[in-house]
Amino acid sequence: DVLAALLGEPVEMANPKLVRQVTGFAIGGIPPVGHAQELDVVIDEDLFAIGDLWAAAGHPNSMFPLTAPELAVMTNGRVLNIRGSVAP
Repeated sequence: DVLAALLGEPVEMANPKLVRQVTGFAIGGIPPVGHAQELDVVIDEDLFAIGDLWAAAGHPNSMFPLTAPELAVMTNGRVLNIRGSVAP
C-alpha cells in the first residue's frame, strides 16, 4: 500500500463506529476540522492542481468551498505525493 509505505506504518479502513468515535461525525459528513480527537491529516499534493475544492461540513448534505492551501493550513496536514508514488 502506497500510503502505508509513505507513512511508515500500516493503514486500514476504519469501521463506521470507530469513525464516529474518533471524528464525532458520521461517514459522509466528516469535515476537515472539529474532530472529537486530534488526527494526523495527510493531503495528496495533486489537490493543489485542482483549484476549488468542496469539503463536508458535518452532515452528508452540507458542504463548504475551500482551496488546497486553505485545507493544509486549517488541518495542519502533511502534503504527500501519494499518486505520484504509485507505479504505472
